[in-house]
Amino acid sequence: IETQPRDKIVVFGLANVTDLSSLQSDENNDKQLSLDALISDRFEDEKTTELEDEVAAVQRDVLLAPIIDKLQSQARAGQPVQTASISGAVKSPGTFPVTNDFDAVKLIAAAGGLEDRVYMKSAELRSLYLGTGDEVLSRYVELDLKQKNDRSASINSRDHLHIRTIPRWNPSEAVTVEGEVKFPGVYLIQKGETLANVIQRAGGLTEDAFAAGTVFTRKSIAALETLRAREFAQSIVRDFAASQLTKEEKQIDIDEITSVADKLDEFVGAGRLLVDVDAALAGDRLANIRLEDSDKLIVPPRTSTVTVVGEIRRPGTHSFQQDLDLNDYIGLSAGMTARADDKELYIVK
Repeated sequence: IETQPRDKIVVFGLANVTDLSSLQSDENNDKQLSLDALISDRFEDEKTTELEDEVAAVQRDVLLAPIIDKLQSQARAGQPVQTASISGAVKSPGTFPVTNDFDAVKLIAAAGGLEDRVYMKSAELRSLYLGTGDEVLSRYVELDLKQKNDRSASINSRDHLHIRTIPRWNPSEAVTVEGEVKFPGVYLIQKGETLANVIQRAGGLTEDAFAAGTVFTRKSIAALETLRAREFAQSIVRDFAASQLTKEEKQIDIDEITSVADKLDEFVGAGRLLVDVDAALAGDRLANIRLEDSDKLIVPPRTSTVTVVGEIRRPGTHSFQQDLDLNDYIGLSAGMTARADDKELYIVK
């Protein structure tokens, strides 16, 4: 490219670009100047601050914004805007200037190169054209980036190239398994992996494992619990305000309502999901749930104690004895208090 007066050279920051040499045409390798290193366009120089220069060194969109704006302002009838866009599995998706003999390889290079999750066999190129009724229509073409002819597909004004991702790409999704398994740790998972499968990968349960007491938590459930608490807090305040306006209830201290709402706003969900590990390991398809990224499984050791709490005179924990029943353990805890409701007892196993 021969430089001329008032040209401006824009050098992008490094982005660990995937090597595109395999995509380049062999006979043109020594002649092509990758847009990953250089974009040249004639327009007046603009002053930037030192901070803006540092940011622009690694952000292509910042560097390209004035170029794209100028190209769009220069577009007119018969001379469409000289830009094309790209999305999907590339380092820096966005809109880029279209130069002479622009093709898919150059557009990918302008976007920083391909990511490792790219699906090379299928990319989609959308082009716009005028139909018989002068309406704007879209044409879609499938490209195989492994094929030389498809790589050199021409890119024109307002074209959009979508680089697809390998189906079910999840190389870093993992779950944590703790407690009474032979090999606790963090296990990478694939799509569709199940509870029983990851327990088996962890070496199975130990002899001391108490499967019925397994604690299973999931981030998506915790987020939902937190959201529901926020919504409940809002509904409490909203209902209170409505009741005061319509005089449905006696006057209530606004500070009490605010205190309750604040506590709900501060609530963070635990994300606990009840699971049946024994059933899952036995082959029950309903119990053998599919895992998600960041799931956590804690298998506790078998316990030999019974804890009595609540309206009891001496709350505490007792050694389990096979021949004792509910009333016996209440007796060992010195009986119920005067406030106890003996019709509302419950056992957590």
